[in-house]
Amino acid sequence: MPGHLLALAPRSERLSTRVEQEATRVSTGARTSIDLETDVLFAVSSATLSPKAGRSLDSVTRLLKGQPGRRLGVHGHTDSTASDACNLTLSQQRASAVEAALASRLGAGWTSTVQGYGESRPLVPEQTSSGALDPGARALNRRVEIRILS
Repeated sequence: MPGHLLALAPRSERLSTRVEQEATRVSTGARTSIDLETDVLFAVSSATLSPKAGRSLDSVTRLLKGQPGRRLGVHGHTDSTASDACNLTLSQQRASAVEAALASRLGAGWTSTVQGYGESRPLVPEQTSSGALDPGARALNRRVEIRILS
């Protein structure tokens, strides 16, 4: 299965680098996981896909079409900027927007489940040891994960 994946570099904390690399990170293991950074996909506090989102979604579509799995999990995550309720709603709406865009690109034969987690599953702590907020960490926590389930 890893032979079918495009070689995509891990995402950087610099937004300009993430845009150049289509804001996509691929992890392989027992299951393939693709992370899309929401800074490129959406405007702040929005669940409407941005014009820049197309490149990232096209890249993901190419990756997925090369995989044997046909069932996806699409999971939305936020940073801790807003309230828990707002973050949960936003993460669900963003995951749904990505799922709808992928469904139209992938065509028939793919099924998916959509789940928003808000800020409950961060990749990295958003505060430094001194208690200061780390904007780079917050950016890493804002993401939509796509997992190939089977």
